[in-house]
Amino acid sequence: MAGKITNYFKSKNIKEIARDFFLSFVWLIILIFVIDLVSKWVVVNNMNVYTDIAVIENFFYLRLSFNQGAAFGLGNTGDIEWRIFFIAVSAVIGTAMLVYYIKKYKTLGIVMKIAVAMMIAGAYGNLIDRALYWPSTVGFSGVVDFLSFEFWGRRFATFNVADMSLVVGVIILLFTIVIEDIRIAKNKEGKEDLSKPSAEYLADKEKKHGGEDEKL
Repeated sequence: MAGKITNYFKSKNIKEIARDFFLSFVWLIILIFVIDLVSKWVVVNNMNVYTDIAVIENFFYLRLSFNQGAAFGLGNTGDIEWRIFFIAVSAVIGTAMLVYYIKKYKTLGIVMKIAVAMMIAGAYGNLIDRALYWPSTVGFSGVVDFLSFEFWGRRFATFNVADMSLVVGVIILLFTIVIEDIRIAKNKEGKEDLSKPSAEYLADKEKKHGGEDEKL
C-alpha cells in the first residue's frame, strides 16, 4: 500500500495530484469532518445546555444538548452498553463505506462519490464524538447536538452536522440507485423492443405474402 502511494506521487505532477484530489471528493470528507468538530466546539464553549437561540423564529433554533444515543437523539439512555453499540455501528458503517469507496472509486459517478463521501464524514464525525465525548463543565457529556427545527408548532429531534451529512448522503445514494435502476430497466426494455419485428415490418411482410398468393 505504501509503495503504491509512493509510486503515485512520483508519477504525478502537482496539477494532476490537485485534480485527482478534487475529483476524489476527499476534500469534501475533510471539510464536513472539520466543520462538524469545529461547530461542536463552538457551541459547547459558548452556549448553555437546553437553552434556545432563535435563528429563524418558529422554525430554526440552536439548542445545545448532549446525546448518548444514536442520530437525532434515538436511544439516548446513557447506558454504557448502548454507547459501545453505537460506537461499533459508527465504526462499521464508516469503515465499510471507506473500503467501498476505495475499491469502487474509479467506477463511481460524481453524485455517488458525493453521497459516499458525505456518509463517511458523517459516520466518522459522530464516531470520534461518541468515543471521546466532549467534556462539559455543566455535568453533561455525550455527542453534541445543536441544530433544532420546529414544524407546525412541534420541535423536531436535535441533531448535528455529522447527522445531517450522513442522512443526506444516504438519501442521495438511494435516489441515485433508484434512478440507475429505472435507466437500466428502460434500456433493457428498449433492447427487447429492437429484438422484436416492428408492426410496419410485419404489415409489409404480410402484404408481400399476399401478393405472392395472388400470383399463384
